[in-house]
Amino acid sequence: MKIHIKCPLVFIALVISACNMSIEPIKLTGETMGTTYNITAINGHVGQIDLKQRIDRALGRIDDQMSTWRHDSEISRFNGDRTGGWFVVSDEFLRVLDAARSVNQQTGGAFDITVGGLVNLWGFGASERRSEKPGTDSIKEKLAHVGHEKFEIDTDRTAIRKIDLETEIDVSGIAKGYAVDTVAEILLQSGFEDFIVEIGGEIRSAGRRPDGTPWRVAIERPDSGNRPIQMIIALDYASIATSGDYHNYFEIGDKRYSHIIDPKTGGPPENGVASVSVVTDEAMAADALATGLMVMSTDEALSLAAVNHLAVMIIERIGDDFRVIQSDSFEALRSASQAN
Repeated sequence: MKIHIKCPLVFIALVISACNMSIEPIKLTGETMGTTYNITAINGHVGQIDLKQRIDRALGRIDDQMSTWRHDSEISRFNGDRTGGWFVVSDEFLRVLDAARSVNQQTGGAFDITVGGLVNLWGFGASERRSEKPGTDSIKEKLAHVGHEKFEIDTDRTAIRKIDLETEIDVSGIAKGYAVDTVAEILLQSGFEDFIVEIGGEIRSAGRRPDGTPWRVAIERPDSGNRPIQMIIALDYASIATSGDYHNYFEIGDKRYSHIIDPKTGGPPENGVASVSVVTDEAMAADALATGLMVMSTDEALSLAAVNHLAVMIIERIGDDFRVIQSDSFEALRSASQAN
């Protein structure tokens, strides 16, 4: 068996290579949520040390709430609860859960955070990595506890509770996007109008580079080899997230099993989709939508994109080659990027 855990599919490209260096940007890097963050910000009224402390505190708080790798986090304590009573959570965690429910409805159930038990069963959670595919009976047993109707959210109580006591939630498909949005809000509140934030491949930008041009990001070709660039686009007051089958996966023989779980089948999708990139205003929405669209067929994903006017790029895996499909909104975005 081969296990692969790779770095993000989307990254900042040539962020300040063309900048007017008379304006010295603040650059911050660090570790969070099992990955890294990279921030470039210009012309704020907070110094670099103070800004990093604010950001690290916020990211640490989110990790305390939403990390399934921490036994004492809010999400881990909720997953371990078997009382069925109301479980009080932080405002931030509730906001993410409420957003997850909204995207679940938008995608017809394709994005579902109640796959936590299946994520662990397949060895992609805090449990040990697997050396073989789970048995059919084990998958069916965990699948019986999947579905947003299995737990309840009460925004007035700021609390959640299980309808199915065996249900476990996992917000890894939306939490990094929320963290990016949180950092963006800190930057805005600190007087920064021009910045780009990247956490684990999820990105949000505002304003311009010092030379007046938009921030640019590269979307990788989902190739397990040299990781070439598929496309560079301008990110103009927007966010982008990419989900893919080669980010975190294992192989048994010539069969690839990715970390993304289809809530309908209980296993990694087998739809031929290698990666999905989504551009929206906020990173949390882009993150969740990219994850949800990964389990859909290409036709289903494009139909959803058309109805919701989403900028979506899908890369299908065809043998050793790839096919790129873009929604109308993404093609318009790409055209605008080339004009810049």
